[in-house]
Amino acid sequence: MKKLIVLGLLLASCSSGENGEESQSAQTDSLKNEQAQAYHYEPETSTLTGKLEMENFWGPPGYGEDTLTDMKENCAMLTLDAPIDVLADTSSEFNESVNDVGVIQLASTIKLNAYIGKHVTLKGKLFGAQTGHHHTPVLLDVINIEER
Repeated sequence: MKKLIVLGLLLASCSSGENGEESQSAQTDSLKNEQAQAYHYEPETSTLTGKLEMENFWGPPGYGEDTLTDMKENCAMLTLDAPIDVLADTSSEFNESVNDVGVIQLASTIKLNAYIGKHVTLKGKLFGAQTGHHHTPVLLDVINIEER
């Protein structure tokens, strides 16, 4: 049942001056230090910061084998301010340790269109890729989004 819910969430998110610069640099360094820690899979809630973008991927039936008949999936992706490490969940065959994660696919029932191209902070639960619709090894089930 949990796998069906996660798949449903994923499908819902994929559809066919100098002082200022110094301050911004300090904020970026602070965010990098914040994200340098190890992250954990669900049920723990994670907070991640980065740029929200949309990316196209090949979908069913052949996932790029036949570009004339395969569908395209437009998926929300978060490009992180700094790469993170996600630690294995020994209770799940899907949630393996992954180092230097820089991009995370988003699964969300929240409308994300207003945030495309913007720097955002997301709260949610990390989970490992399970299907052909998952295009990064680690995904985030979004609970909350705020523009930075």
